[in-house]
Amino acid sequence: MYINRMFNMGLVGLFITIIACSSDQTPETVAKKFLEHLNACEYNAARDLGTESTKQYINLLESLGKGQDDANLSDKSIVIDQVEMDGDTAICYYSYDKTYESIRLVKYDKGWLVDIRKE
Repeated sequence: MYINRMFNMGLVGLFITIIACSSDQTPETVAKKFLEHLNACEYNAARDLGTESTKQYINLLESLGKGQDDANLSDKSIVIDQVEMDGDTAICYYSYDKTYESIRLVKYDKGWLVDIRKE
């Protein structure tokens, strides 16, 4: 009886964890987390949310930023204004301090990744 109850409680906990993690993987949440990490110069955390081309971009950004005072937007709020979805890609339009930008994301098997490419 005790083992059955513990097993059921474990399944409920697993179910809640899966739901909580899956809701974290929307284009909006991934884009916002990425931008916040990048803004805070948390390059490793930002790399975890990006494709290979995004990781290369972050490496370049990090190497250029060494020894410089980075413009930090930490006191400004990043707001995801709109998301356009087209199959396995999404464009998140965001704003901060009266500046408007967009960021591209691609879907992969576990969620979404930021995809910054050379243009």
